[in-house]
Amino acid sequence: MKRILFFSFALVMALALRAEVAQTLYLIGEPAGGWDTSKGLEMTKTAEGVFEIDAELSGTSSFGFVKTLGGDWTAFNSCRYTPTVKGQTPVIGENEMVYTGDDSNDYSWDLGAGNWHFKVDTNTMKFILSEGGGDTPNPPAPQADLFFVGEVTNWCFIDEYKMTANDNVYTYTTGVIRGGIPFKLSDTNWKTAYTSRNEEMLPGNTYEVVTGDGLPNMSMAADVEDAELILDVEARTLTVRGTAAGVADVLAELDGDVPAEYFTLAGVRVENPGPGLYIVRRGAKVSKVHIR
Repeated sequence: MKRILFFSFALVMALALRAEVAQTLYLIGEPAGGWDTSKGLEMTKTAEGVFEIDAELSGTSSFGFVKTLGGDWTAFNSCRYTPTVKGQTPVIGENEMVYTGDDSNDYSWDLGAGNWHFKVDTNTMKFILSEGGGDTPNPPAPQADLFFVGEVTNWCFIDEYKMTANDNVYTYTTGVIRGGIPFKLSDTNWKTAYTSRNEEMLPGNTYEVVTGDGLPNMSMAADVEDAELILDVEARTLTVRGTAAGVADVLAELDGDVPAEYFTLAGVRVENPGPGLYIVRRGAKVSKVHIR
């Protein structure tokens, strides 16, 4: 009896170690348009760690759930919720699932045609299947407002940092973005926070972006003047435009004869600054000053 109890306890502990409470979750696989790291249907968060979605399957389909879209297959498979057995057919009701945590598990469920309702509880690590539901929804439209948000805004959403929207393309234009200062592009509830996960970005380049839980921030490799960020949420790309601080700026600064340039916190150049908080640039050096 003791051996049986010990074995049961060990099994529970093993499953518990795989638990991972999600903040966002996507339905992936054939119902979402195929097995591609960029394809997924965002599920509706109905409670902390609980997500739901309706799906209509025209035939037997394989699927799974993931916290984050984009990236390579190693990263993609490292944040998946999967069945305990590859190709498992789920039953009506509760089904056990595990969180991968690495890329050693790419298991998926197989389910036949029908209208289904999927509920995933990442607190208890249960996938609950029920009949009903309706058509599989299209991927949700992006939030109406996205912001440049980061250390320079104290990670607050400020109207001056709101991006300009044109269909699926969002643009942020500013006088200067300081190198090495972390930021993301996000809506106000952090439900969709875009990042390239690249801390050495340079103008003239286009980077792939992803969204999801706890992803690294992004930043510029050096100060960028006349900066413009162009985010295409459909293509999931971020284009950086502007002029990076160069050797001439550094040499000018060493000469000690560099006029100060003043910018608002939104990056707008100010010719005659009055009292307030500003970003001040002298050559390649950028700092914050408060003028009284």
